[in-house]
Amino acid sequence: MTVRPLSGFGPDDRLAWTSPADAPLTYPGVRPIVSCVLHRRRLLAVHASPGRPVGHWRVGPESASATPVPLDDFLRQAGAAPTARRHPVLAIGSNASPAQLHRKLSRAGCSTTVPILRVEVQGLRVGVSAHISAAGYLPTSPVLEPAADERLHLLLLDADQLEAVDRTEPNYVRTFAPHTTVGAGLESGEVLGGVHVYAGRHGLLTDEEGLALRPADQHRLVSGLLARSVALRAVMGETPEAFVTTAQNRPDARARGTELFRTEGLVMTPRDLSR
Repeated sequence: MTVRPLSGFGPDDRLAWTSPADAPLTYPGVRPIVSCVLHRRRLLAVHASPGRPVGHWRVGPESASATPVPLDDFLRQAGAAPTARRHPVLAIGSNASPAQLHRKLSRAGCSTTVPILRVEVQGLRVGVSAHISAAGYLPTSPVLEPAADERLHLLLLDADQLEAVDRTEPNYVRTFAPHTTVGAGLESGEVLGGVHVYAGRHGLLTDEEGLALRPADQHRLVSGLLARSVALRAVMGETPEAFVTTAQNRPDARARGTELFRTEGLVMTPRDLSR
């Protein structure tokens, strides 16, 4: 088996292996711009085969120096579970960052071989969770919106990987969203029967019009929230950098900051994703 590594990140290759857990203001991290498979801290391109199951997609650039192989063959040769034994998990935040995903799985002692596929999603968009993470960033959270159409990432996780990622998401509940609620279409044309989604436990932050806040550059997002709340600045600091430092070193301030989102009327409760 010969496959050539792919950068796959576009103009942000220089930050590709920086995890948001280590650099919070880079959240959600650099995500692949093409479908690929994460394998031993490398990315390998995965090419969709129209009308064929994911396991038949081809791994590796089609060039004279590389031999594409079916994804399932690649996974078996890598000692990893084939696609039929994997679970489709929608990644809307840093779980789509190979650096963050590799960090989570390697620390859990799991295989770090994971297909990461581009997916067209209808009925769901990305919002901002109404809590401050231990790392110091404001993470994303899903929100149902019938007219929404997003291009996101889909992880295919084996049972051990799924359990490991679950353990890293104490502020979320993993929910299975049926295709009638969240439509997910692959590049091959296949429409999935449903996907697993991590739904936030804390609700969603709202903008000044009371609508679900849209994600932005983390520095700009934190700056905007600090500008809206004198009380939040008093607890978390005046700048995004101070916000991160406070969140990382003072769990009491982090909890108080999260509480302030609600007491200041900045939180909405989203609809149940499982219906």
